[in-house]
Amino acid sequence: RSVQLERRVPKLRSKRRRIVLASAVAAVIFLVGAIGLIFQTKTGTEQLYAQYYTTNDLPSIIQRGTSNSLLAKGAVAFQDENYSDAMAYFREYEDSTEEPDIALHLYKGATLMELSNYFAAIEEFELAIDSESIDATKGFWFKAMAHLKSGDVANAKYVLTDISQHVWYYNHDKAKELLKKLD
Repeated sequence: RSVQLERRVPKLRSKRRRIVLASAVAAVIFLVGAIGLIFQTKTGTEQLYAQYYTTNDLPSIIQRGTSNSLLAKGAVAFQDENYSDAMAYFREYEDSTEEPDIALHLYKGATLMELSNYFAAIEEFELAIDSESIDATKGFWFKAMAHLKSGDVANAKYVLTDISQHVWYYNHDKAKELLKKLD
């Protein structure tokens, strides 16, 4: 009996050790998976933003004889990635005109987006959407991009769904494609 008892005790201890070790390994795997999922979602939206956002979607401003206008200077500063100067030109242009061009709102919103001021950028895109310009539907696309860049996937999906339901909206097909990737 004493020999049997001696042999049982180590078996019980080794089973307990295995259970504790397995529990610890499972907890570590769970934590690593949860952290990976958080970073994957953020990285995923950043990658999608980089894939779908392009400044080529902004309207052309520079025309013959108007290359010295404040709006054109702001567009050039934006293209040169000098966002603080671009904002200064856009604000000065906005103050000097009663009916600003829709391009102002699109460029100003894109500039604010580059400066990580997503709320103000979305407000500018809303102004573009409310205009009666032919480029008004571009405001929806840039609004979706602002939500995507800020990590607000739910609102990005909402705007993209709206775009995908109207075939005449700017980047209708890209919106459908992006929606599939976000799901």
